[in-house]
Amino acid sequence: MSLVVWYFHKVDQCTRLANEAAEPRLRAKFLSERHSWLQALAGEVETDEAILDATIARLPSDGVT
Repeated sequence: MSLVVWYFHKVDQCTRLANEAAEPRLRAKFLSERHSWLQALAGEVETDEAILDATIARLPSDGVT
């Protein structure tokens, strides 16, 4: 598995965990982790983090990772 795929997986995983978190503190923790993985992914593909985040948000979600 390439680093790009791994980073994308972690971004997706943190997003799902944040959405499922019942406690605001736990949700914030997962969103913080997501941000870190998103930064790593953006650096790996040499693109702007905001553009990458917007692109990921437009991807279909099939619930499988």
